[in-house]
Amino acid sequence: MSFLTTCLAFQTPSKTIVLKARQILADLQNGVSLYQLRGRRMSFDRNLIRIPVTYRYRLLCYQQMTQITPLKVMSHETYNSIARNTFR
Repeated sequence: MSFLTTCLAFQTPSKTIVLKARQILADLQNGVSLYQLRGRRMSFDRNLIRIPVTYRYRLLCYQQMTQITPLKVMSHETYNSIARNTFR
């Protein structure tokens, strides 16, 4: 999962966060619903999806047609700055 290496290069998450993010990605590939993973769409762009990894980390994904592409694993603080987008 090379994107995890790239996305987490500037942060130092624990091993459990990386393993949980990989498990979420495996679940998505196996057809588990976003809603079972507690995924929610962003209000300003319905193609952006956030999935909680742990209490402090989120997985940001982009949906294009039926394909979901993981973009980044980020801290909740970073996620908050994205979630407060002013394009409303």
